Amino acid sequence: MYHNLKATHIIADFYNVKNLFNIKKLEREMIKAAKLSNSTILDTAFHHFKKMNGVTGVVLLAQSHI
Repeated sequence: MYHNLKATHIIADFYNVKNLFNIKKLEREMIKAAKLSNSTILDTAFHHFKKMNGVTGVVLLAQSHI
């Protein structure tokens, strides 16, 4: 079955990144990316794993997610 894809799905792990633990800045940048793509933002969710020094986050879009 052929699908007309309009985006690329990328999963990434980042190490030694500046401002990674500044969740508000990360959220702002991801929201900015969504707005630049003219996507409709439905919600956001971000979490800092303090014991493991990690962050996870998602911007939920009407079209998909970031």
